[in-house]
Amino acid sequence: MAEVELDTTGLSCPMPIVKMSRKRRELKPGDIMNVISDADGFRNSVQVWCKRENAELLEFKEEGGKFIASVKI
Repeated sequence: MAEVELDTTGLSCPMPIVKMSRKRRELKPGDIMNVISDADGFRNSVQVWCKRENAELLEFKEEGGKFIASVKI
């Protein structure tokens, strides 16, 4: 199981989700992707993405004005 970080800071929606979809292609089931974003609406977008992609949102938190979503593929 691998754990990767994807920093999408500075990108507005839907680009963080587009980047997540591209990165997902490199990952295997069980891998964890930690996505960092400062985009408004990221929380809702990542929840919808997880449902659509059959991924599990393990954690969502805010630190220093940025959002961090931990997603299990």
